[in-house]
Amino acid sequence: TALDSTNIRDLYASVSMTTSAMNKYDPERNINSDISIDGAVTALNEYDSGGNINLYPNPASNKIFIENLSINSKIRIFTQQGKIVFKTILKEVRSSVDISNFINGVYFVTIENTNNRYIKKFIASR
Repeated sequence: TALDSTNIRDLYASVSMTTSAMNKYDPERNINSDISIDGAVTALNEYDSGGNINLYPNPASNKIFIENLSINSKIRIFTQQGKIVFKTILKEVRSSVDISNFINGVYFVTIENTNNRYIKKFIASR
């Protein structure tokens, strides 16, 4: 699955629920129902939109730059499916990340320091 034990604590995902074929009978309510849960990430909670942290260019093709970080900020980059494709601890207030091997698409960058959690979005495009 896209969300595993290493990133489930950091991504609080809401899931869409769909009602499908009538396979199960509930005698108390006299209805047949079968509920399935789709694993699509539809929301990210407990993160600020990024405060004064800058991420550019957007869209980006080879590198993204992140500015106004706290020293030792923990950075993770996720796909839309919740898979971690990059993680590190940055030692500078301005850093760059090589994204030249990322496939085209939307990515989420989580930035954590001792006081805050932020999330930024960017598009990888060539």
